[in-house]
Amino acid sequence: MVQHMISKINIAIIGASGYTGGELLRLLIHHPYIDNIQAISTRNTNKLISDIHRDLGGDTHLAFTEHINLDIVDCIFLCLPHGSSAMWLENNTIPHHIRIIDLSSDFRNSAFPLDKNEERSFIYGLPELYKSLYTPSTDIANPGCFATCIQLSLLPLRNSDISKDILDIHCTAITGSTGAGTLKSDTSHFSWRDNNTQVYKPFQHQHETEIHNHLFKQDFTPTFHFIPMRGSFTRGILACSYFTVKQHIQKDDLIHLYSSFYKDMPFIVHSKDSPDCKRAINTNKFFYHIEIINDKVIITATLDNLLKGASGQAIQNMNILFSFPEISGLSIKSSVY
Repeated sequence: MVQHMISKINIAIIGASGYTGGELLRLLIHHPYIDNIQAISTRNTNKLISDIHRDLGGDTHLAFTEHINLDIVDCIFLCLPHGSSAMWLENNTIPHHIRIIDLSSDFRNSAFPLDKNEERSFIYGLPELYKSLYTPSTDIANPGCFATCIQLSLLPLRNSDISKDILDIHCTAITGSTGAGTLKSDTSHFSWRDNNTQVYKPFQHQHETEIHNHLFKQDFTPTFHFIPMRGSFTRGILACSYFTVKQHIQKDDLIHLYSSFYKDMPFIVHSKDSPDCKRAINTNKFFYHIEIINDKVIITATLDNLLKGASGQAIQNMNILFSFPEISGLSIKSSVY
């Protein structure tokens, strides 16, 4: 039997000194199909990566550079502030054969499923929904962390027998401080965040647009009520969604619906008990639990906002685009204790 070798690729990370850039570096320096990495940071040029991302001490001697060398890159990760990725692409001429994976919100909210950016076509990069549409010439708009967690919580319902009976969905979700990025703010300051919790942007969080654009389609158009919260921890999202069902439904039938929908999805895990954040932290996994109490269906879910909610999902998308095994570089254990 002849085994075909998988060619390694070269990548560049624009904005490599932030949280998502650091997580990409942590995973990609050990990725079996990555050859060369360029870590671009205008603020930290010539500094060792491990001087900024200290957890990488002893793992790499790479240094940050100011400019990208397009002659030795196959895929670019954009880890820039929201609004800056589109500007970066306007200011830089990128050869069409180079793939772009954007972790900002700049290309997420276009009409289904593509956004035309001159010669580039961005697809919304929720692989559990759209990976069958990926092509070698596709660029990826990586989803937001809340949007990923909530959509994965509800996606199997969309074409189910009960979809038309779901009129309202209520969701409360809490996120860690890393969701706000590395820039200092009053609500990410330790003295404020520690031992503290706050509701913010109720019914008007920016990720709601993604959810409406990509989840609520066709006959699945419930009214969505979302309460986001800031938590007193660094990373992770815990989301609880519930809705009323008119018809009687068995819990086992709903679990079967979800298990069938996600049967070929390597990072989706059904939990027999209500999941806690720690089992998902440091992994690309999404855990969900289903409960039915009286006429209420409750879906509790958790993921790591920096991995399945950002950098891990970006690598998952890269793996699919370049025909690598989907789990490559992402077989990592949670930090439970």
